Amino acid sequence: MEFLQSEIFRIFFTGAAIGLVAAMLGVFVILRKLSYFPDALAHAALAGIALGLLAGINVVLGAAAFALVMALGIVGLERKKILGLDTIIVIFFSTALALAVVVAEFLHVSEDDLMGYLFGDISKITSETFFISLAVAILAIIILVFKFKIWTKVSFNEDLSAIEGINVKQENYLFMLLLALFVAVSLRVVGTILIGPLLVIPAAAANNMSRGLKGVFILAIIFSLFSALLGIVASIIFDISAGPLIVLISAGVFLLSLFFRRK
Repeated sequence: MEFLQSEIFRIFFTGAAIGLVAAMLGVFVILRKLSYFPDALAHAALAGIALGLLAGINVVLGAAAFALVMALGIVGLERKKILGLDTIIVIFFSTALALAVVVAEFLHVSEDDLMGYLFGDISKITSETFFISLAVAILAIIILVFKFKIWTKVSFNEDLSAIEGINVKQENYLFMLLLALFVAVSLRVVGTILIGPLLVIPAAAANNMSRGLKGVFILAIIFSLFSALLGIVASIIFDISAGPLIVLISAGVFLLSLFFRRK
């Protein structure tokens, strides 16, 4: 098991795992028209990290817990039809960001650590964080495969899904919770600011080039893995943060996809 302790293995395997899950979740994010939702969860996770530092617990666990609470809060309020989803997201988004800033300043978090959380620093992944990320990735893949058909139906038409006997509310909660967990464990790779693009861009590029949903998923996985692994290689070679490079490569893939857009 010594290879699991290798830093280079942890970096590439974590990048590949996150890229794979991001592609699959990203397609559903686009289908559900929730492109802004990951950004809100990312800022919740940032607040969770700050609170985790304050409480002296693992920052990934703190990020996951707070992101889960925010996901439940957003979905719960949206279900009550009190406000529009976009308004609810802005309220939670700004509150979480303000909380993160206040706690970070209270704790005197260093600029380097703050930049790592904002833009990602995969080189600082510890063995503990690696195994947490691995567990979440495996859980996410199992759920996504098992729920693929149901979530596809719900994404296209919630009313028809309910008529067919699908518990739409339960499925939506499960999807949001899984998305929150993914966001929490991805912070070290791409950072708070770039999680949304990590989810959306490869899926959008795949949607440009494929007619069928399965084709979109396959291409999204290919594009996401390509961007993640190439971005990590480039970050090692040029000593630049991996997160921005991964997103830039994804953006390049998206631009190329426009030239091969399905007719």
